[in-house]
Amino acid sequence: MSSQKISAVIIDDEQSSREILQSMLEKHCPDIKVIGEADSVSAGKSLIVSMNPQVIFLDIEMPSGSGFDLLKEIGATAAEIIFITAHNHYAINAIKNYALDYLLKPIDVQELTTAVSRVKDKDIRVTHKILDLLREQLASRKQYPEQLAIPSLNGLEIITIHSILYCEGDRNYTTFYLNDDSKIISSKTLKDYERMLPQDTFIRVHQKYLVNIKYVKRYLKGRGGVLVMSNAKNIDVAHSKKAEVLEALNYSSPA
Repeated sequence: MSSQKISAVIIDDEQSSREILQSMLEKHCPDIKVIGEADSVSAGKSLIVSMNPQVIFLDIEMPSGSGFDLLKEIGATAAEIIFITAHNHYAINAIKNYALDYLLKPIDVQELTTAVSRVKDKDIRVTHKILDLLREQLASRKQYPEQLAIPSLNGLEIITIHSILYCEGDRNYTTFYLNDDSKIISSKTLKDYERMLPQDTFIRVHQKYLVNIKYVKRYLKGRGGVLVMSNAKNIDVAHSKKAEVLEALNYSSPA
């Protein structure tokens, strides 16, 4: 996005929430200019169509329908979306898994400025496919989805979680190694993905590695040991993680 003011609208059924957010934006995010507000799905749709904002601050749950319903109604939009929610655990997990931004009420100043900064630096659109995946996960109320959206160097890659062999972290980037021998480089940290992926399947075995335990073919003894993956990759296990890894592999030492 350019250095000019970024136009934004706020769609939230609570007037006090809209006023607080606008005040916070004026004080802490001078690059954002709020050009309109709406308190319902129908009013929000009209506002977006008429004003064509660059950013939409969108409440997930409103009496007249959800923020996802609104996005479905307006169809394709070039606007960046920052979701707002009170305490819906499943919604937060879903939004994070699809590389989208959200703010948790009551809104924290640091989280607001971070979300705005990310919006200015990225170009990820909320497509119909992502919306459908979000709705599917929310409807099933699963903590973890079957698919994951990865912000990559080329845009957004959507993969199935079971296709991930392991992830390798390198500072602010993570490389995904998949079971078809392909790989994807993501602009998110390994710690981010450690929080997103199912903990009963993925285990942090080393500072650099997050491993899908289902693709481990062999464990080689050593101080920490080495995991041999299905693609023949050898992954070192940190000594501090050895017991946890052996437990995950259902290993029991001989008597």
